[in-house]
Amino acid sequence: MPNSADVFHRPCPVPVATTLVSSSRVSSLTLNRSADLFASTSAEDSFVSIGTTDPESGVFGTSTAQLKCSKRPLCALFMDDERTKQSLVLIPLEDYCYVLTRVMHFNRASIESAFLKIVTIPLLEYLGGATSLYSWLGCMVAAGESRGGVTLWDARVNESVAHFTTSSLNAKRSVFAVDGAARVLALAGDSGMVHLYDIAARKEIVKKKISPSDVKVTDG
Repeated sequence: MPNSADVFHRPCPVPVATTLVSSSRVSSLTLNRSADLFASTSAEDSFVSIGTTDPESGVFGTSTAQLKCSKRPLCALFMDDERTKQSLVLIPLEDYCYVLTRVMHFNRASIESAFLKIVTIPLLEYLGGATSLYSWLGCMVAAGESRGGVTLWDARVNESVAHFTTSSLNAKRSVFAVDGAARVLALAGDSGMVHLYDIAARKEIVKKKISPSDVKVTDG
């Protein structure tokens, strides 16, 4: 247990820049791997804000654009496509997902034009829509659903390849995490239960009650 002197002498994070991306509460925020682009969604707006960042100076938001969606997106995620060496923005909307490829020379016109030209890809084969996303290896995406399950999407075959669910009769917005090696998926169930799944084998490993109430957050 650190003493009070240790706590007070630790370095404190200091904000180096701020920018306004929405008039309502920001509900999700994502950076690409090189940290020179950000994307965000908000609680009341039917668009995704995307803009530039400078990882060296800390300045961000000097160029921004709003990507209009047919409905309010719940989240957005950057994924680096290992095949094309591009940054992709994944924007889930109900049972499909918009994909925006990286625009090398960022400006408002080019980013909006690129968004309008792209096609949609299937992301979820189960109803409910995606409420959260996690990506690894530049090709795999885990999409948490509003009805409690998690669907895996493989960019190499452009389709969903697995679905994990706790078969709860009282399904809620999914809370899940993937470990650092992308071997195990943890999915919260009812009344404090957590289910662990072998991602490669597509089967449950174990389940255990870790809390007297519903688990709200998990981390790999």
